[in-house]
Amino acid sequence: MKDLKVKTELIRKQTIYDIKWEFVKINQNLQGVLEYHNEIYNQDDIRKYKDKFINTLQKFVQNK
Repeated sequence: MKDLKVKTELIRKQTIYDIKWEFVKINQNLQGVLEYHNEIYNQDDIRKYKDKFINTLQKFVQNK
């Protein structure tokens, strides 16, 4: 997974979890869904969290 590609979808709704990530590995790619509780988080904050998380994943994979 040297060249990790990540694709995510943001879903805003009232969920039982504050934030829920789900990922599936397809070939050398990760596809994920990020669900978040819309009464706790706003979409701009979630996008920032997602971007930071993806950057961390990519740095981790590059250092392997």
